[in-house]
Amino acid sequence: MRETAFHNSNARTLGSLFKRLRKDRGGVAAIEFVLCAFPFFALFLAIIETAILFTAGIVLESGVQGVARQILTGQLQSAGDEAPTKEEFKQLVCDRIDYFLACDKIQVDLKTFDDYSAIDLSYDPDGFGYDLGGSEDINVLRVFYEWEWQTSMLHALSGDDNGKLTFASVAAFRNEPF
Repeated sequence: MRETAFHNSNARTLGSLFKRLRKDRGGVAAIEFVLCAFPFFALFLAIIETAILFTAGIVLESGVQGVARQILTGQLQSAGDEAPTKEEFKQLVCDRIDYFLACDKIQVDLKTFDDYSAIDLSYDPDGFGYDLGGSEDINVLRVFYEWEWQTSMLHALSGDDNGKLTFASVAAFRNEPF
């Protein structure tokens, strides 16, 4: 009988505990925060990464335009024997973007064409070239940058398989007479 009395009092205590917990609303805010926090922070991080992506695109575009202007005006070609090699030219581009982007992730393609209709903008890293061109030549400078996704949400939305986004910046121009 003694065991039964102990058992009954224990059951009453558990029953009253559950009744008190059902009526207590003190933890509702914490539970609601947990339910809302993940989507909020995921969206917040996606917005931050999108802003960084736009900034990276602007930095890349600015760097390409600056180097293209040096070709357009003949500053690089008039250097004679001091004209940059392909690696030095890539470093010129890097010097303009390295405060925000990693230089080891860029690919540079600089080609000369006879007319604008002959320009081919297809992406083929094996066919990349380097030709500064001469006076009044048509040049196309393309720089590609591989961005690695930081948030899996944007990666999933992008539909790519390799986990990277490729930025491209293109400058097509006719060199000035020099």
